[in-house]
Amino acid sequence: AFEKWNAYPQFCNDKTFGRVALIACLLASTLGVHLVLCLHLMLVRVGILDVRLLNGRLEQWVGEDVIQLALQWSVYVIVLCTFHLGEFFMTAVCNPSVTSAD
Repeated sequence: AFEKWNAYPQFCNDKTFGRVALIACLLASTLGVHLVLCLHLMLVRVGILDVRLLNGRLEQWVGEDVIQLALQWSVYVIVLCTFHLGEFFMTAVCNPSVTSAD
């Protein structure tokens, strides 16, 4: 995916900081989006927010089972991203010589 970026030294191989920072940024962005989604779904489930906030078009499709499924998915992605970011940061702090975008 980075073949066209070989002219830039920070992206020339898997151990450069450009690729490592890009992967960490993508993981953190995914984590943030799913944290917001999970918070929104929890507030809908508790009854603080209404499903009609979805602009009314999806209201007939969004039942309790769809909210539960979306909540489970967001929690799964949150746990997955947290694990991989934690693994990534521990490797970067404890053994920076082997930190790579792989």
